[in-house]
Amino acid sequence: MFRIAILATILMLAVGCSSQEERLQRSLSGLYQQADSSLQQLERNIDSGLIRNGQYIESYARVLRTQKPDLIEIIDLVSIDASNKNPVFLGLKNRLGEAKSQIDSVIQAGGTTADDLQKELGDIKYASSLDIYAAMLADTVNVLADMSDGELSRVASLSKKDSLAANGAEDLGAGSQYVGNPNYGRWQSNTGGGSVWAWYGKYALFSTLFNRGPIGYGYWASRRDYSYYHDTGRNYYSSPSQKASAVQTESRVRRNFSSQGRSFNSPYARQKSSGTRPTSTASSYNSRTSSASSSRSSSVGGK
Repeated sequence: MFRIAILATILMLAVGCSSQEERLQRSLSGLYQQADSSLQQLERNIDSGLIRNGQYIESYARVLRTQKPDLIEIIDLVSIDASNKNPVFLGLKNRLGEAKSQIDSVIQAGGTTADDLQKELGDIKYASSLDIYAAMLADTVNVLADMSDGELSRVASLSKKDSLAANGAEDLGAGSQYVGNPNYGRWQSNTGGGSVWAWYGKYALFSTLFNRGPIGYGYWASRRDYSYYHDTGRNYYSSPSQKASAVQTESRVRRNFSSQGRSFNSPYARQKSSGTRPTSTASSYNSRTSSASSSRSSSVGGK
C-alpha cells in the first residue's frame, strides 16, 4: 500500500510537470507567432513605403544629396534606415530568431528564464508595431535634418538649438542621436578605465567627415541631448544582451569616476525632453509590461 501511494505521488508530480510544460509551450509558441506575424507585417509596410518617417528619410536624403554632394556616402548609408536593411529592423529579426531557438530549453527550465523569454517576445512584438517603429525612425530623420544645418526640420523634437538649451545638452555633432544605440556602434573600453564610442563599419564616417574626435561615455552621459532611442525606446529596441552590456558599461565608468574622486551622472538620471507631449504609445508600453509581468508571475512558475 505504501509503494502504491509513492507511485501515485510520483505520477501526480509527473502529470503536473507535464501539464505545466504544455501550458508554457502554448504560451511561448503563441507569443512567438504573434511577434513573427507583427514583424512580417512591418516588413511588408516598409517594403511598400507606407511608414511616414521612412518617407521623410527618403525625401530628406534626396534634398541633402543635392545640397551636400560631398556627404553622399554617409547620406546614402543613413537613408538605408527607410528600408528593411535598417540595422534596428535587422536587430529585431535576429532577436526573434534567437528567441525561437531558446523556446525548447526554456520550457525545460521554466521559472525566471521563461519570464524573461516571454518578455523578450512581447518586446519584439511591440517594437514591430507600425506606429512604434515609425516613431523610432524619428532619430534618423533628425540625423538628416541636423546634417542640413537647419534647412530641414526635425520631427517629434525641438529644433537643435532649442533642444540643446531645454535639455542642458551640448552639440555632439551630426549623428549624435545614434551615439549609445547598440544597433550603430558600441562602447569600447580604453586603457584609462573609461569607455569611448566606436561606430560599426561605415558609420565611422560620422567621425571622419565631421572631424569629430572620440566621444567618451562619461562626457556623453552628462551632455547628451534627447533621442527617441534613449528616452523612450531603449527598453524594447535593445536585446537582453545589449541591455546587460549597457548596465556593465555604466557600472564600469561609474567605478572609474569614483576611483578618481569625480562625480558621475548617469545618462538616464533625467529623461530628456523632446518638446512634445508624451506619446500614448510609451504609456501603453509601460502599462503593458507591468500587466504582463503580473500575469506571468501568477500563471507561470518554476518546474
